Amino acid sequence: MKFNRKQLGGLLLFLISFSGFTSCKEYLDAKPDQHLQIPSTLQDLQSLLDNRVYVADYDVTNLNAFSDDYFCTYENWQTFPTSDQNVYIWSHQNVFPPYDQNDGNDWSFAYDHVYIANTILENIEKISVDNSDISTYQNIKGQAYYLRAWSLLEAAWIWCQAFDSSTAASNLGLPLRLTTDFNVKSVRSTLQETYNQIISDAKNAIALLPQTPISTVRASKPAAYALLSRIYLSMRDYDHAGKCSDSCLQLKNDLMNYNTLDSTKTYPFSKFNIEVIKDGAHGLSYCTYPAFANIDTALIKQYEPNDLRKVMFFSQAGAGYYSFRGDYNEGLTWVGIATDEMYITRAECYARNG
Repeated sequence: MKFNRKQLGGLLLFLISFSGFTSCKEYLDAKPDQHLQIPSTLQDLQSLLDNRVYVADYDVTNLNAFSDDYFCTYENWQTFPTSDQNVYIWSHQNVFPPYDQNDGNDWSFAYDHVYIANTILENIEKISVDNSDISTYQNIKGQAYYLRAWSLLEAAWIWCQAFDSSTAASNLGLPLRLTTDFNVKSVRSTLQETYNQIISDAKNAIALLPQTPISTVRASKPAAYALLSRIYLSMRDYDHAGKCSDSCLQLKNDLMNYNTLDSTKTYPFSKFNIEVIKDGAHGLSYCTYPAFANIDTALIKQYEPNDLRKVMFFSQAGAGYYSFRGDYNEGLTWVGIATDEMYITRAECYARNG
């Protein structure tokens, strides 16, 4: 069969296109990095949760710089990176929150955690387990629900209005990302829907998690009760907040005796001490670094001279000011959950309920 010039050109174009399509498909089927894997075992999923770089070390912590419990001098503030300067003065110079858009920020940290939780919840359903693996399976699934509840709660506290039962059904909440499918369009839920999801995840975590974890880096049943107590307290639901804090303390209720601690140490409280229920992320902005952050003088004056909290929590800084040293992370911002918080929550709920 003979082809004229036009027919030959069309045939060549078809062959080139087909060849390109085939090679393109082969290219897309190939992994861009042979180290990339889809988590396919329980150990893979637990490793995602145990990755402190992506799960524990990054949290919604930098916005502690908005706190009015401390202040920085102008001279120190001038030495901060621009992003930290903007945070400290509530600047709207960039898209709120005031970060360089090319840097990681608290919004992305929160939704990174949500994505990891969704990855685990989706893939764990594909793993076949026998009776010997049931407890591990439930533990991992419970940790994922806990992580998603924790992350969504922190995001809701910052980027949503305070919960009010009379307006929650109409106020805007968060985009509830419950899948890893990036083709699903993000749509903001109502504030009521946001809190309903957070509560549901926390309750699922309670049902699945063990009472005692192998390490407080991992979530547990007491931690999930404590988290649910935090959720209800922020909703001003004091009845449920009190009951959840009490349920937590029924399982773990250790308290430190400050008389036995050494106040001369740089950090009197050790990491992973007996009060820690769930170790949290830690982070540090220049604004909250003890060398720069001076505690508000009105706060310091509330402590009596013989109050052990004053010498345990604070140390004297220059110019007659004090700096904070009383966290459970030896100098870095700690946002975990401990029994002392649950005792205070339960006491507040008792008081509010008469």
